[in-house]
Amino acid sequence: MSGLLGSTSNLQRARPGAHHVPARCAIAALLVILTLCVPLTAAAASDWWNPEWQYRKAITLRLPSAGPGAPPSMVLPIRLHAGNFEYFQDVQPSGSDLRFIAADGTPLRYQLEVLDPAVGLLVAWVEVPVAATTREQHVWMYYGNSRATRADTATPYGADQMLVLHFAESQGLPHDATANHYDAIASTAHLSAPGVIGNGAQFDGQSVVNVGTRPGLALKPDTGLTFSAWVRPEAAAAPQVLYLQSEDDRRVEIGIADGKAYAETAVDRLHTTRAQSTLALAPGRWQHLVVCVGAEIAFYVDGAPAGSAPSGGVPALGGDVLIGGADSAHTTHAGGGFAGQLDEVQLARGVRTAWWAKASALAQSPESTLVAYGADESRGGSGKFAAYLAMMRNLLAQVSLDGLVVITITALMGLLSLQVLASKAALLKHVEREDARFLGEFAERFHRDLSSVQLAHATRPAVARALAPGVAHPEAQSAHAAPAAQCASSGLNHMYEAGVRAVDAALGASAASGGARLAVSEEGFEAVRAALDGALVESTDRLNARLVLMTVAIAGAPFLGLLGTVVGVMITFASIAAAGDVNVNTIAPGVAAAMTATVVGLLVAIPSLFGYNWLATRIGRRTAAMEVFADQFVSTLALAVLKARGQAVPPHATAPSSAPLHASAPLHASAPLHASAPLHAGAPLHAAAQPHPYPQPHYAPAHLGPIQPSEACSPEHARDEQRSRYET
Repeated sequence: MSGLLGSTSNLQRARPGAHHVPARCAIAALLVILTLCVPLTAAAASDWWNPEWQYRKAITLRLPSAGPGAPPSMVLPIRLHAGNFEYFQDVQPSGSDLRFIAADGTPLRYQLEVLDPAVGLLVAWVEVPVAATTREQHVWMYYGNSRATRADTATPYGADQMLVLHFAESQGLPHDATANHYDAIASTAHLSAPGVIGNGAQFDGQSVVNVGTRPGLALKPDTGLTFSAWVRPEAAAAPQVLYLQSEDDRRVEIGIADGKAYAETAVDRLHTTRAQSTLALAPGRWQHLVVCVGAEIAFYVDGAPAGSAPSGGVPALGGDVLIGGADSAHTTHAGGGFAGQLDEVQLARGVRTAWWAKASALAQSPESTLVAYGADESRGGSGKFAAYLAMMRNLLAQVSLDGLVVITITALMGLLSLQVLASKAALLKHVEREDARFLGEFAERFHRDLSSVQLAHATRPAVARALAPGVAHPEAQSAHAAPAAQCASSGLNHMYEAGVRAVDAALGASAASGGARLAVSEEGFEAVRAALDGALVESTDRLNARLVLMTVAIAGAPFLGLLGTVVGVMITFASIAAAGDVNVNTIAPGVAAAMTATVVGLLVAIPSLFGYNWLATRIGRRTAAMEVFADQFVSTLALAVLKARGQAVPPHATAPSSAPLHASAPLHASAPLHASAPLHAGAPLHAAAQPHPYPQPHYAPAHLGPIQPSEACSPEHARDEQRSRYET
């Protein structure tokens, strides 16, 4: 069975669907992108202990080398918390589905001390065999069977264990964990105090736990006694009693005096033996103490030998067993009550060996490396994704209320940022497509719309001259309104329509002034340029709308996550300070849950940052294209007006009429619509020698004369003015 932990079949840890709080479900969905897979070990289906159990967890025990006097088995604590076990929700609330199975398939006896899925804590005492040939042993914890009943196993403690007090109760009297059920008959100790393993008991110097007089607790001279406990004394020099059992003049007393453990036995009034350890017990710190009383008195502190001395033997007595001091019915010759905390108090018949003292201290220590916890496995399921979601679910279950509030706000910011990213990406794609379509139609539309504007102002009745300058003629409006719906989202189309309206208004102002010719003055060109700039700003604002939500997510999400983490860590350490207990099992779950807020903040900020930069680049390209188009529109208009006057166009400003504008060709001043197409009322908008691809009607009255630009508005002057404004 040595391949149980090393097998690499396709069996993976998985979880069925679970009920999530909506906020936690959304947060877990964001956290999924942290990893693509979860490393899990697996075992062959033939190695599965019972197919009714869906899941199991690997546990490796590394006991000290079994020396002389090592017992055939010993009871060790199995401690699971959110740091080493993520699937508390899959364990039955009563723990009825828990089974501990040895590597050879043998069920092991166990006892639950604590099981709290909501808090994420499980403590079980399991009897494991002590192998003489190897230090490393493998144990499986099976769980996940809703039909399972509580295991019909006896207590893991043997007949030589007289009393075990876990102090796991939050109130009432301490219970004995052995098969003897020697529960306390009276207690003034404060329970629910933090202990080394689960809860402990607080003693104030006057407190005492009275187990009473029980037949199984009676001492015999030929067997000896072993007392063990986790002790956290307060700073005090006066003698303090940890264990006392007396009857008449006979007694056995174990306590602390001058910072060191002592043991005193009295066979009668005249024969008393007292011994003291060589190692001191530090105040304010948990230490494992073992005192063996037999032919000699031996002390062990944290598994290390702490001195020994000859003993006068164990007296035969059967009085009350008192823990933590003496009550009014009993007196002690050594000292008063204990002030401090106790946990895992055990009384055993016989003298334990040094190997047992060392193994117990190592196994029960909060920093123990004797027990190693491996991966969780499943007989089948939906794979790594479901396992990861289950892990996230249990991690989020540890997050405090304030942390959940911060995480929820951060997640909402992330969702808004993603919505803006998706909508802007779709809008930019649509704008780019319509811009390309507009550029393909620009040459034709410019000729048609400019001719229509000229014709409208040249043929309108005299009463129309009373129209205010800047009001577009109805015929001119209808001339370029039809194609607008085809490119409604195009920024170039929006600028083009604004420019045509400005040209229309400029010609209208020229006609209203009563001039003989229709001319575009320098002020008219300024008005056209201003209209193009205004349309550019409007189109750019439309593209940049709501991007501020992404910048808020980029800048604010990490700080919100950090706030949640700092608050969570602060609460964790405040709770530890109030409890007075510091170990990895109490710190790790709270800190891990607090760090979730920072992870969520980064998961929101990082994609938002990448998306924002991508959108900004594309919007910058659209803005640059619109700026170039504004310059091209003014230059093309100036060249068209110049040709209408009959002036020659500079060679560098002409281009063959066979090179129409299209989406892939930028608009520039050297590409006029048609070099041979004069614009005047008495001639068509195409050259007679070269037919225009879009024939124009010949109904413009000749007496109005050609459209004339202002004398101060030459093409070179207009181009210089446009370039200066663009650079500014």
